Amino acid sequence: MFKLMPFVIAGAATLAFAPAAMAVPTQSADVTFKPISGKLKSNVYTNIEAYLATRDADSTRPTKQANPVGKVVMKFPTGSVITPTKTGKPLCNVSVFLGAEIMAKCSKSEIGSGWALVNTGQDLETGPRVQLNGAPAPCEATDTQQYAKTWNNGTLGCVPIYHIWNRVKVYLGGIPAGKTRPDSKSVIFVSQNVASIIAFGGNITNNILTVNVPALYGAGSYPGELFFGWVLSDFRVILNTKNYFKVGVCKSRNFTVSTTTTYSPRKLEPGVPAPAGKTVVSKTSC
Repeated sequence: MFKLMPFVIAGAATLAFAPAAMAVPTQSADVTFKPISGKLKSNVYTNIEAYLATRDADSTRPTKQANPVGKVVMKFPTGSVITPTKTGKPLCNVSVFLGAEIMAKCSKSEIGSGWALVNTGQDLETGPRVQLNGAPAPCEATDTQQYAKTWNNGTLGCVPIYHIWNRVKVYLGGIPAGKTRPDSKSVIFVSQNVASIIAFGGNITNNILTVNVPALYGAGSYPGELFFGWVLSDFRVILNTKNYFKVGVCKSRNFTVSTTTTYSPRKLEPGVPAPAGKTVVSKTSC
Protein backbone atom coordinates (compact mmCIF):
# COMPACT_ATOMS: atom_id res chain seq x y z
CA MET A 1 0.00 0.00 0.00
CA PHE A 2 2.87 2.36 0.77
CA LYS A 3 6.18 2.56 -1.02
CA LEU A 4 9.17 2.01 1.25
CA MET A 5 12.53 2.91 -0.23
CA PRO A 6 15.73 1.06 0.74
CA PHE A 7 16.94 2.62 3.94
CA VAL A 8 19.33 1.32 6.58
CA ILE A 9 18.98 2.27 10.22
CA ALA A 10 21.89 1.30 12.42
CA GLY A 11 20.76 -0.61 15.48
CA ALA A 12 17.09 -0.53 14.50
CA ALA A 13 16.49 -3.96 15.96
CA THR A 14 17.48 -2.77 19.42
CA LEU A 15 15.60 0.51 19.48
CA ALA A 16 13.88 1.35 22.73
CA PHE A 17 11.95 4.44 23.68
CA ALA A 18 11.65 5.78 27.20
CA PRO A 19 8.03 6.74 27.84
CA ALA A 20 7.24 10.38 28.42
CA ALA A 21 5.51 10.45 31.78
CA MET A 22 2.31 12.50 31.86
CA ALA A 23 2.90 13.80 28.35
CA VAL A 24 1.28 17.17 27.75
CA PRO A 25 1.98 18.18 24.15
CA THR A 26 1.66 21.70 22.85
CA GLN A 27 -0.08 22.07 19.51
CA SER A 28 0.28 24.74 16.85
CA ALA A 29 -2.49 25.00 14.28
CA ASP A 30 -2.25 28.14 12.18
CA VAL A 31 -4.86 28.13 9.42
CA THR A 32 -5.35 31.28 7.36
CA PHE A 33 -7.04 32.37 4.14
CA LYS A 34 -5.84 34.52 1.26
CA PRO A 35 -8.18 35.59 -1.55
CA ILE A 36 -7.54 34.27 -5.04
CA SER A 37 -8.30 37.80 -6.23
CA GLY A 38 -9.76 40.98 -4.76
CA LYS A 39 -10.48 41.44 -1.06
CA LEU A 40 -10.88 38.79 1.60
CA LYS A 41 -14.56 38.68 2.51
CA SER A 42 -17.44 36.26 2.96
CA ASN A 43 -18.23 33.76 0.21
CA VAL A 44 -15.19 34.29 -2.01
CA TYR A 45 -12.68 31.76 -3.32
CA THR A 46 -9.51 31.67 -1.25
CA ASN A 47 -6.25 29.86 -0.77
CA ILE A 48 -5.84 27.93 2.47
CA GLU A 49 -2.49 28.12 4.24
CA ALA A 50 -2.05 25.70 7.16
CA TYR A 51 0.80 24.88 9.53
CA LEU A 52 0.50 22.25 12.27
CA ALA A 53 3.24 21.36 14.74
CA THR A 54 3.31 19.08 17.77
CA ARG A 55 5.86 19.49 20.55
CA ASP A 56 6.40 17.90 23.97
CA ALA A 57 8.90 19.84 26.09
CA ASP A 58 8.85 17.16 28.80
CA SER A 59 9.34 14.19 26.51
CA THR A 60 12.08 11.81 27.64
CA ARG A 61 12.28 10.17 24.21
CA PRO A 62 15.26 10.95 21.97
CA THR A 63 14.86 14.21 20.01
CA LYS A 64 11.92 15.16 22.28
CA GLN A 65 9.60 13.03 20.16
CA ALA A 66 5.94 13.65 21.00
CA ASN A 67 3.05 11.20 20.78
CA PRO A 68 1.80 10.50 17.26
CA VAL A 69 -0.96 12.61 15.78
CA GLY A 70 -3.59 10.11 14.71
CA LYS A 71 -6.42 12.37 13.59
CA VAL A 72 -7.01 16.01 12.71
CA VAL A 73 -10.39 17.68 12.27
CA MET A 74 -10.60 21.25 10.94
CA LYS A 75 -13.86 23.14 11.15
CA PHE A 76 -13.84 25.99 8.65
CA PRO A 77 -16.13 29.03 8.86
CA THR A 78 -19.85 28.32 8.57
CA GLY A 79 -20.93 28.20 4.96
CA SER A 80 -17.52 27.19 3.56
CA VAL A 81 -17.76 24.81 0.61
CA ILE A 82 -15.59 23.06 -1.95
CA THR A 83 -16.51 23.12 -5.65
CA PRO A 84 -14.14 20.56 -7.22
CA THR A 85 -16.01 20.41 -10.53
CA LYS A 86 -15.27 24.12 -11.12
CA THR A 87 -11.48 23.69 -10.88
CA GLY A 88 -11.18 22.04 -14.30
CA LYS A 89 -9.04 19.35 -12.69
CA PRO A 90 -9.78 15.62 -12.90
CA LEU A 91 -10.28 13.46 -9.82
CA CYS A 92 -7.28 11.27 -9.06
CA ASN A 93 -8.44 7.73 -9.90
CA VAL A 94 -6.05 5.94 -7.53
CA SER A 95 -6.46 4.59 -4.00
CA VAL A 96 -5.78 7.31 -1.44
CA PHE A 97 -3.12 5.03 0.11
CA LEU A 98 -0.90 4.44 -2.95
CA GLY A 99 1.49 7.36 -2.72
CA ALA A 100 3.97 6.43 -5.46
CA GLU A 101 1.19 5.58 -7.94
CA ILE A 102 -0.61 8.85 -7.14
CA MET A 103 2.55 10.84 -7.85
CA ALA A 104 3.04 8.99 -11.14
CA LYS A 105 -0.52 9.19 -12.44
CA CYS A 106 -2.27 12.17 -10.86
CA SER A 107 -0.14 15.26 -11.55
CA LYS A 108 -3.11 16.95 -13.26
CA SER A 109 -5.12 16.54 -10.01
CA GLU A 110 -2.65 18.45 -7.84
CA ILE A 111 -4.31 21.26 -5.85
CA GLY A 112 -1.60 22.19 -3.33
CA SER A 113 1.85 21.55 -1.94
CA GLY A 114 4.07 22.08 1.07
CA TRP A 115 6.51 20.33 3.36
CA ALA A 116 6.59 18.23 6.51
CA LEU A 117 9.05 17.07 9.13
CA VAL A 118 9.26 13.54 10.48
CA ASN A 119 10.77 13.19 13.95
CA THR A 120 12.56 9.84 13.90
CA GLY A 121 13.11 9.74 17.66
CA GLN A 122 16.47 8.17 16.87
CA ASP A 123 19.79 9.76 17.80
CA LEU A 124 21.85 6.80 16.58
CA GLU A 125 23.84 8.59 13.93
CA THR A 126 26.78 10.94 14.15
CA GLY A 127 25.26 13.72 12.10
CA PRO A 128 22.26 14.97 10.14
CA ARG A 129 20.28 12.53 8.01
CA VAL A 130 20.42 12.38 4.24
CA GLN A 131 17.61 14.48 2.74
CA LEU A 132 15.78 14.93 -0.54
CA ASN A 133 17.12 17.59 -2.88
CA GLY A 134 15.57 20.93 -1.97
CA ALA A 135 15.60 20.38 1.78
CA PRO A 136 16.81 23.26 3.97
CA ALA A 137 20.19 22.93 5.63
CA PRO A 138 20.43 21.00 8.90
CA CYS A 139 20.29 22.89 12.16
CA GLU A 140 23.56 23.43 13.96
CA ALA A 141 24.52 20.78 16.49
CA THR A 142 24.88 23.57 19.04
CA ASP A 143 21.27 24.72 18.54
CA THR A 144 19.71 23.69 21.85
CA GLN A 145 16.23 24.79 20.72
CA GLN A 146 16.05 22.85 17.46
CA TYR A 147 13.56 20.29 18.85
CA ALA A 148 11.40 22.95 20.50
CA LYS A 149 11.12 25.77 17.96
CA THR A 150 8.26 26.02 15.48
CA TRP A 151 7.99 27.72 12.09
CA ASN A 152 4.57 29.32 12.28
CA ASN A 153 5.24 31.63 9.32
CA GLY A 154 5.57 28.54 7.13
CA THR A 155 9.24 29.03 6.30
CA LEU A 156 11.50 26.28 7.63
CA GLY A 157 14.82 27.75 8.73
CA CYS A 158 16.71 24.48 9.21
CA VAL A 159 16.01 20.77 9.57
CA PRO A 160 16.53 19.52 13.15
CA ILE A 161 19.18 16.83 13.36
CA TYR A 162 17.65 13.30 13.17
CA HIS A 163 14.52 14.73 11.56
CA ILE A 164 13.68 14.03 7.91
CA TRP A 165 12.33 16.68 5.56
CA ASN A 166 9.36 15.69 3.39
CA ARG A 167 8.04 17.14 0.16
CA VAL A 168 4.22 17.24 0.35
CA LYS A 169 1.72 17.24 -2.52
CA VAL A 170 -2.07 17.49 -2.24
CA TYR A 171 -4.36 15.92 -4.83
CA LEU A 172 -8.04 16.15 -5.63
CA GLY A 173 -10.12 12.98 -5.35
CA GLY A 174 -8.71 9.53 -4.80
CA ILE A 175 -10.49 6.27 -4.09
CA PRO A 176 -11.22 6.02 -0.33
CA ALA A 177 -11.05 2.72 1.54
CA GLY A 178 -14.06 0.53 0.82
CA LYS A 179 -14.97 2.34 -2.42
CA THR A 180 -14.27 1.61 -6.07
CA ARG A 181 -14.50 5.10 -7.52
CA PRO A 182 -12.84 8.44 -6.73
CA ASP A 183 -14.70 10.73 -4.37
CA SER A 184 -14.99 14.46 -5.10
CA LYS A 185 -15.06 15.15 -1.35
CA SER A 186 -11.68 13.50 -0.89
CA VAL A 187 -8.22 15.01 -0.88
CA ILE A 188 -4.98 13.05 -0.76
CA PHE A 189 -1.86 14.11 1.10
CA VAL A 190 1.33 12.48 -0.26
CA SER A 191 4.48 12.95 1.79
CA GLN A 192 7.82 11.89 0.30
CA ASN A 193 11.27 11.67 1.89
CA VAL A 194 14.44 9.71 1.19
CA ALA A 195 13.11 6.70 3.10
CA SER A 196 9.47 6.39 2.10
CA ILE A 197 6.42 7.73 0.34
CA ILE A 198 3.23 7.69 2.37
CA ALA A 199 -0.25 8.84 1.45
CA PHE A 200 -3.38 9.38 3.48
CA GLY A 201 -6.77 10.75 2.64
CA GLY A 202 -8.89 13.57 3.95
CA ASN A 203 -12.61 14.12 3.56
CA ILE A 204 -14.27 17.52 3.29
CA THR A 205 -17.96 17.40 4.12
CA ASN A 206 -19.72 20.76 4.28
CA ASN A 207 -17.24 22.92 6.21
CA ILE A 208 -15.32 20.15 8.01
CA LEU A 209 -12.06 18.48 6.94
CA THR A 210 -11.26 15.15 8.61
CA VAL A 211 -7.83 13.56 8.18
CA ASN A 212 -6.83 10.17 9.61
CA VAL A 213 -3.12 9.38 9.69
CA PRO A 214 -2.40 5.66 9.10
CA ALA A 215 -0.72 3.16 11.41
CA LEU A 216 2.40 1.93 9.58
CA TYR A 217 4.63 0.52 12.35
CA GLY A 218 3.51 -3.06 11.88
CA ALA A 219 1.04 -5.12 13.86
CA GLY A 220 -0.25 -3.41 16.98
CA SER A 221 0.75 0.08 15.89
CA TYR A 222 -1.51 3.06 16.41
CA PRO A 223 -2.70 5.77 14.00
CA GLY A 224 0.13 8.18 13.30
CA GLU A 225 2.95 5.70 14.02
CA LEU A 226 4.84 5.71 10.74
CA PHE A 227 7.54 3.35 9.49
CA PHE A 228 10.17 2.57 12.15
CA GLY A 229 8.07 4.33 14.81
CA TRP A 230 8.63 7.77 13.32
CA VAL A 231 5.99 10.48 13.72
CA LEU A 232 5.02 13.66 11.88
CA SER A 233 6.03 16.68 13.93
CA ASP A 234 5.35 19.51 11.44
CA PHE A 235 3.00 19.74 8.46
CA ARG A 236 2.74 22.77 6.18
CA VAL A 237 0.48 22.95 3.11
CA ILE A 238 -0.97 25.60 0.83
CA LEU A 239 -4.10 24.82 -1.20
CA ASN A 240 -3.95 27.33 -4.03
CA THR A 241 -6.21 26.06 -6.81
CA LYS A 242 -8.73 28.46 -8.32
CA ASN A 243 -12.42 27.73 -7.78
CA TYR A 244 -11.80 24.93 -5.27
CA PHE A 245 -12.48 26.38 -1.81
CA LYS A 246 -15.00 29.12 -1.11
CA VAL A 247 -14.74 30.48 2.42
CA GLY A 248 -17.96 30.99 4.38
CA VAL A 249 -19.20 33.78 6.61
CA CYS A 250 -16.99 36.41 8.22
CA LYS A 251 -18.17 36.91 11.79
CA SER A 252 -16.95 39.63 14.13
CA ARG A 253 -14.43 40.68 11.48
CA ASN A 254 -12.72 37.28 11.53
CA PHE A 255 -12.75 33.98 9.74
CA THR A 256 -12.36 31.37 12.48
CA VAL A 257 -11.01 27.83 12.10
CA SER A 258 -11.16 25.29 14.92
CA THR A 259 -8.54 22.51 14.67
CA THR A 260 -8.92 19.46 16.92
CA THR A 261 -5.95 17.09 17.15
CA THR A 262 -6.21 13.56 18.56
CA TYR A 263 -3.05 11.82 19.79
CA SER A 264 -2.28 8.10 19.85
CA PRO A 265 -0.49 5.84 22.34
CA ARG A 266 2.83 4.25 21.40
CA LYS A 267 3.26 0.63 20.38
CA LEU A 268 6.52 0.35 22.34
CA GLU A 269 5.00 1.91 25.48
CA PRO A 270 2.30 -0.57 26.56
CA GLY A 271 0.00 0.72 29.25
CA VAL A 272 0.96 4.36 28.73
CA PRO A 273 -2.17 6.26 27.66
CA ALA A 274 -2.25 8.86 24.93
CA PRO A 275 -2.40 12.51 25.97
CA ALA A 276 -5.73 14.28 25.83
CA GLY A 277 -6.58 15.86 22.49
CA LYS A 278 -6.18 19.56 21.80
CA THR A 279 -8.33 22.16 20.07
CA VAL A 280 -6.69 25.30 18.69
CA VAL A 281 -8.55 28.27 17.17
CA SER A 282 -7.06 30.30 14.31
CA LYS A 283 -8.40 33.65 13.10
CA THR A 284 -7.95 35.58 9.86
CA SER A 285 -9.11 39.19 9.77
CA CYS A 286 -11.78 39.93 7.19
